[in-house]
Amino acid sequence: MEANAQTGGLEQRIRALEDQFQIYQLITGYGAAVDSATFEFCAAAWAQDGLFDRGAPDPEAHSGHFEGAYGKDAIMKEVCSPELAALRNKGIAHIMTLPHVTITGDKAVATCYTELITREDNGYRMRRITANVWDLERGAQRWTIKRRTIRLLDGSEAARHLMRQSIQRDLPG
Repeated sequence: MEANAQTGGLEQRIRALEDQFQIYQLITGYGAAVDSATFEFCAAAWAQDGLFDRGAPDPEAHSGHFEGAYGKDAIMKEVCSPELAALRNKGIAHIMTLPHVTITGDKAVATCYTELITREDNGYRMRRITANVWDLERGAQRWTIKRRTIRLLDGSEAARHLMRQSIQRDLPG
């Protein structure tokens, strides 16, 4: 009996580590997929009813004039947009930081930052940094993005509030 309890505990810990690793791969791979035009990865990353909540419009409109929350079809339209294609042809990097991950059953929340860097002239320019909260769900085959919420780190309360809400989920009692 005791051996089964220890094995069950070990199996649970291994599954938790595997889940966390898969979530890391999803988030860090997503930025690389957008930048390399790996559209199949981008599409597979999102749940069919997934939403991207961008909040206010991108002040530089680097990928069109997307704002608010929108679904998978619009997400893919943005990823495949001529504006992003032009930036890819010059050089672009969506750099995701290592996320803070909380997993509860088949749902997870990951919190991180995204830096957007583009090549301009003979150098690179950091265009923006956003706070990101990824609401994820375990599907039959993999973890997928149910909702991604970003807020520009522009000194406003919106980004701090978003990050605070996400991180506070891990506070004891």
